[in-house]
Amino acid sequence: SGFIAKGDAPWKTLKEAFAWAKKNNKSTLNAMFHGADDRDALIRMAKKEGVRLALVPSKGGPSVIKAVTGGHVQIGYVGAILYKFVEAGTIKLIASALGERLPPIPDVPTLKEQGYDEQVEMIVALVAPKGIDKAAKARLLAAATKLANDDETKTFITKNLKMRPVTWGEGHADKAMKDMYNLFGEQAKMK
Repeated sequence: SGFIAKGDAPWKTLKEAFAWAKKNNKSTLNAMFHGADDRDALIRMAKKEGVRLALVPSKGGPSVIKAVTGGHVQIGYVGAILYKFVEAGTIKLIASALGERLPPIPDVPTLKEQGYDEQVEMIVALVAPKGIDKAAKARLLAAATKLANDDETKTFITKNLKMRPVTWGEGHADKAMKDMYNLFGEQAKMK
């Protein structure tokens, strides 16, 4: 996932987009977002750079792509849908929103590499009710591990989703969920 701009935009990174807005006396950048996490990250980054945003909610990736390519907004946030449009040249990735560069587009820096202590993670997690029967939990973990190590699944994740398959395990998933809960709780307090 990442932040995008129109293919012919005069900037290559999100940081350059903010600098362009300030240099050209554009008091506001128009931006389209998916949800609270990318919206709030974008608000914090724009505030850090002294740029106002006119935020436009979306109905998903296709509406963001349409708004960016149509010139209705200058920047947007999308998930894996971005790749085919980047390949076609209609949009450009200006920041990887993950904690690492996107493997298919490795020359585009992450938000952290651009000086922002931000990332917008997209994770897939298997969850179950607290207190689940130990035997049922063991079966679910075994099935999830088998699926995560399956070559066909890895190929699907790599080729179709353009993501790097990762098997973190139960401890990492618990920590990630708590970290996200704490982050979104802090964001909610900011409003």
